[in-house]
Amino acid sequence: RTPMYRAMFNEHDEVVRLLLQNAGDPRMVRMGDVTAKSTKAIFDQWDIQITEELLRVRAQAAHERFKARQAQAEAKVVSLSDEMAELERRHQQHVAALQRAFDSHKQ
Repeated sequence: RTPMYRAMFNEHDEVVRLLLQNAGDPRMVRMGDVTAKSTKAIFDQWDIQITEELLRVRAQAAHERFKARQAQAEAKVVSLSDEMAELERRHQQHVAALQRAFDSHKQ
């Protein structure tokens, strides 16, 4: 059961209002289950366009957070790639130094 359903079923009208004002979706409750007249009145008076707008804003915010995390991940990949290239360069320098030392010791 959803928080909206529990609030409605237990006739917690203030909680129902709070949930509606914070993008709780009244369409997630079967209206046949609404028994309290005060709760029915809240649902009847609620403008579903407000819910739609709240859900749109939340979805947009979630998308923005996703894009920010994606940009961070991409930056981390670039950073790690750069670090790997530097380590590979240093490794090749060490290999060359070891080869020179080996060659000079052989002579």
